[in-house]
Amino acid sequence: MKRIITISILGLLLLSACTKNRFLSTERIAPISLTANFGAAATKATITDDNITSETIRVQVAKSNGTESYAVEGSKYTLAHGGVNWALSNMLYLSAENAKIYAYAPTPADPTTVETDSYNTLKRRLDIPATQQMANQVDFLWCYQDKTVAGGAIDINSTNPNVSLTMKHALSQIAFVIYGENYNGTGAINSVKVKDITATPALRKMKNAANDLYMNVADGNITGGETTTEISATSIAGSILTTQPSADIAELKSKVNAYLLIVPTSVANKNNVQFTFNIDNKEYNVSLTGGGAITWVAGQQYIYTVKLSGTQMNIISVTVTPWSSSHEGEVVIY
Repeated sequence: MKRIITISILGLLLLSACTKNRFLSTERIAPISLTANFGAAATKATITDDNITSETIRVQVAKSNGTESYAVEGSKYTLAHGGVNWALSNMLYLSAENAKIYAYAPTPADPTTVETDSYNTLKRRLDIPATQQMANQVDFLWCYQDKTVAGGAIDINSTNPNVSLTMKHALSQIAFVIYGENYNGTGAINSVKVKDITATPALRKMKNAANDLYMNVADGNITGGETTTEISATSIAGSILTTQPSADIAELKSKVNAYLLIVPTSVANKNNVQFTFNIDNKEYNVSLTGGGAITWVAGQQYIYTVKLSGTQMNIISVTVTPWSSSHEGEVVIY
């Protein structure tokens, strides 16, 4: 009799759990699983495979239509790393119905303070002022997946509950490798600026009064905000190099001594783009040349090698490369 009672209670518990999630008791269910793998070289003050474990990721799971919560009680979670594995704030059991996942990082303690809408219309507000301290710039990530692996062919459901999330960078990185030649100062880099000197500049920042600069989580597209003639990073706390670096991408990445994160944009005439460097409390301006348009794409790192010779600065080269060499500008969680 004791065995029969135990089995009956267990059966009721299972039936209750299935009913709560609108699953039939005969249907296969499985908890969704998200764990992490790392290996990409870190990029200072940006989120990479090496340091994403310190971030909290916001995850929303929708049904196959992309508009409804997967679970009856709601499917909005946070994903955090506990030192060994990634874990959702609440367990989500998948059924045979396919799921769609929308995720972003970083996430504040109360995600609702930066969110608007849900699931396929989810937006995350971005704080991007015209001037920031370099180390305080925020690297915003987004993710939309309806397959177990980004670009894959396997749907997410109870048969395939293990998902490799690919987090993509929403911003562009304008980076500099600055070195001196016949320069006698200490070479302290105080600030860098990117300017668009056209009458209608293309650079964008948040509005100070009512910030409406948002990232669409479904595709990473950024809307709202207002245009500005310049974006600057201060408190660089670095110095120029004393020798010219090689053109090797790995070396250039390791030698970056100043950078800015900007909303991806295009400038119709690159001659209107100007960089300003404050070195040893003196400002140096250098403009792009060659004519034609220039486009800074999300997830890409544009490394400008700049030479300070005497009292003049010149752009020696520009290298376009994904932020993370191992994942093409993406952070993979799986």
